[in-house]
Amino acid sequence: MAGIGESMLTSLIPEYIDSADPTVSPYCKTGLVTLRVTSADKDEAAAKQKCDKTVNELKNILGKNVCGVNVKSLESVVVEQLKAKKLHLATAESCTGGMLSKAITSVPGASEVFDFGATTYSNDMKQKLLLIDPKIIKSHGAVSPETAVNMAKGILNYANADIGVGITGVAGPGCSENKPVGLVYIALAD
Repeated sequence: MAGIGESMLTSLIPEYIDSADPTVSPYCKTGLVTLRVTSADKDEAAAKQKCDKTVNELKNILGKNVCGVNVKSLESVVVEQLKAKKLHLATAESCTGGMLSKAITSVPGASEVFDFGATTYSNDMKQKLLLIDPKIIKSHGAVSPETAVNMAKGILNYANADIGVGITGVAGPGCSENKPVGLVYIALAD
């Protein structure tokens, strides 16, 4: 599951969490909550049928929060979806320092869909590489929705990709532009 925390998730499916067979157990990973569905039925076919039925019911209840069944990571889902849709991705990162690019490129086959990643930490590089108007940074700050949007558009154009992602924020340890540590803006352009 993506886009939902463990406590919210379990509150939506209490009857499944309390079920005896099959059992449904949540496990948190970075950016994901995984639900493990298992059956104690000694008949393998019956156990599989129970698990499949429960998985389908959970998918119907949880809808758009389900990012897949038997997936290894969120980034593997992203790469597979990009491949399926024949789309190419480029990233412009500031506070994350290339972590998104690293996550995507850690997936085998990512080279088919990942075109370019730029870590534009300085305002100067945001302006030179991504062609962000200095007035935007001056009036809104490097950490702003406006800058994130322009980073996404800039990398989209620079890399001639189908999707551009711009990320800017305050990584810390102290405040920046009088904005708190942990404030992050993420934009997507297509």
